[in-house]
Amino acid sequence: MAESTTERAKETGARIRRLVERGQQGDRAALEELYLIHFDRIYSYLHMTVGNRHDAEDLTTQTFLRMLESIGKFRFQAAPFSAWLFRIAHNLSMDHFR
Repeated sequence: MAESTTERAKETGARIRRLVERGQQGDRAALEELYLIHFDRIYSYLHMTVGNRHDAEDLTTQTFLRMLESIGKFRFQAAPFSAWLFRIAHNLSMDHFR
């Protein structure tokens, strides 16, 4: 029998949580996997926000650099890890327009 969407979402959430916990301990493979999982959505968001490929690429790079610098401060609470990444991307895009 096929997994329900809810079950898959819980499984994905648990996988992300394990990757974040490993990344917080300095596991490079986990950090790389988090990057690969989230890159396309972060880049697409930034491309739509800033309107050009060059700035979107630059801001995407900055987003993931911030992730690397700050992952130790991330705590699982109400919002998922992806929301934290999108908040970083959003803040960087707002700074870009200032």
